[in-house]
Amino acid sequence: VGPGNAYVTEAKRQLQGVVGIDMLAGPSEICAIADDGVDPEWAALDLLSQAEHAPDALAYLLTPSAALAGAVADALSRKVRELGLPDYIEESLAKSAIVVLDSLEQCCRVASEVAPEHLLLLVENPDELMPELDNYGALFKGYGSTVAFGDYMAGPNHTLPTGQTARFQGCLSPLTFLRPQSFVSISEKAPGLAGETAAFAAIEGLVAHKEAAAARMSQTL
Repeated sequence: VGPGNAYVTEAKRQLQGVVGIDMLAGPSEICAIADDGVDPEWAALDLLSQAEHAPDALAYLLTPSAALAGAVADALSRKVRELGLPDYIEESLAKSAIVVLDSLEQCCRVASEVAPEHLLLLVENPDELMPELDNYGALFKGYGSTVAFGDYMAGPNHTLPTGQTARFQGCLSPLTFLRPQSFVSISEKAPGLAGETAAFAAIEGLVAHKEAAAARMSQTL
């Protein structure tokens, strides 16, 4: 259980269907939506904090501000030199991107398509953007909410969907380990249900289904 590494993920992939697994965790991802109010150095550090996980990690910045985009790009280059980060950080950053869009709303639409593991709202009024956002593993709201807090101290589950699987999957939770089961017990309503069921079965051409239902039509249960 948990993300592990590439070897753990491959083991899960091979055993999926033989045993239950929590999820297939891919490379770390961050997508930050930023406005002019954020310190470019903060934004750069947030991107680097995920890019430093592995050479295949992904870091995206979406902003309507060309000035901020340039400032963050400069800060990234500077911080890579200053912090002595692993050599593979350049490989990670080469796969990443800073994108200038028309508005914060468009940034939200793109972010929902990306469906990132971590979505960071480096904006003055993050709550105003919430209705525009659909797909993400974990959301970090506001200038002060660096993803690093979620990694270590803030408290939410941090085994999160990656690779756009946040479109249909949530984080690891107790529900991951539960097995919903259904049961059926038909009593006095059986004659009515039997006729309707037999009719549907006949439409599909499933004769035994039809007869199994029809046999109950006159039975007192």
